[in-house]
Amino acid sequence: MNQRRLALALGGGGVRGLAHIGIVKVLVDAGIRIDYLAGTSFGGIVAIALASGKSIEEMEAEAVRFSHIREMMKLIDLTGHQRGLLHGEKVRKFLSSWLGEDLTFEELKIPVVLNAVDLVTGKEIILCSGPVMPALFGTICVPGVFSPVFLNGHWLVDGGVLNNVPVGQARLFNPDVVIGVDVQLNPALAPHWKSSESKPHLPLSVPTPEFFLDFYRSMMIMISAQTQHQLEISPPDLLILPPIDNDITMFTGFSKIAETIAAGEQAALAVLSKIQEIVGK
Repeated sequence: MNQRRLALALGGGGVRGLAHIGIVKVLVDAGIRIDYLAGTSFGGIVAIALASGKSIEEMEAEAVRFSHIREMMKLIDLTGHQRGLLHGEKVRKFLSSWLGEDLTFEELKIPVVLNAVDLVTGKEIILCSGPVMPALFGTICVPGVFSPVFLNGHWLVDGGVLNNVPVGQARLFNPDVVIGVDVQLNPALAPHWKSSESKPHLPLSVPTPEFFLDFYRSMMIMISAQTQHQLEISPPDLLILPPIDNDITMFTGFSKIAETIAAGEQAALAVLSKIQEIVGK
């Protein structure tokens, strides 16, 4: 029996997005073909890496490398600007060197669509043609962390602001089956940092401002509510929710990268028979 055409919609969630690697690993090992990819924020990074030809082993090895704080700090470039904590040039250079500075969507081995949000119009922007790097940085441009990215007349920020699990974008390919993956932390399940014994810190060389932690939590509450709304409007054929520890957040938890990837594997294995059923494998 020929496998039905499968699209994955990989959601945003920062470090938690590494669970996508574990999910893809299970699908590949089971011989399930991934025909299309849609990605938001960190899910966009995984989607582009996979579509560019990176193997699961390469992706996992690169992720584990950043579990060492010294490697993580190499990507930190604080800025004195008022529009973001980080300049982002080091992140751009890393992604460009790893995936290819001149890579285009047309060269990808698997069709990919990314999404971002225009900060001026408030509209969702679809990114699926031309150079990959500016589009990729647009979808991962977390407000308050990076300055907005100007691309094709739009000031872009993270696609998760409006649509953190891009099921609707995955359906643009007209696949037979769409599997969504939601890795975002549910703020209702995570205690506020003021109720914790110690305040969380971002991997920065300076103390994390308390206002940023409040801003971050507020953003997670909004994204969580918006994600549920979008999933009701455009539900996937199957939604995977990896059991990622609540102490692993968008920006913290690099010491638990292996556990995060394993959570993705665990979640995919739990529904593997269902996946095989709906794709006809």
